[in-house]
Amino acid sequence: MPLPDKYADEPVVELDKDKVTLWRNAQDAADQWQAHADLLKKELIQTLGTSHAGVIDGRKVVTYRPTNKWAEARILADYPDLARHYLVERQQTVLDLEAFRLQHEDVVDQYRVRQFRFVEET
Repeated sequence: MPLPDKYADEPVVELDKDKVTLWRNAQDAADQWQAHADLLKKELIQTLGTSHAGVIDGRKVVTYRPTNKWAEARILADYPDLARHYLVERQQTVLDLEAFRLQHEDVVDQYRVRQFRFVEET
């Protein structure tokens, strides 16, 4: 027995069926092209190896240079015993959103994040 829809009473609006279909088809095509682009990029990076740039007919077309950023999470995962000696505690100031919301709900509601997604049929 399915659970009741907790959003059954939310505000709704009727949409143009053709526009939704076009959007879904466009999104699917974009996802497929992105996967294809990601695969080609991965292959090009593998070809570059340790080189900093790639050329076609002697003309530089891509670069893959080192930056001043490091994959800290991978260092922590690959060398946990070594990395733990370099862990530091830092004080961090963050907004207590729940307390703010309780006092100023009208302000916080203006900043509510919304998520747009397709509802899959069950």
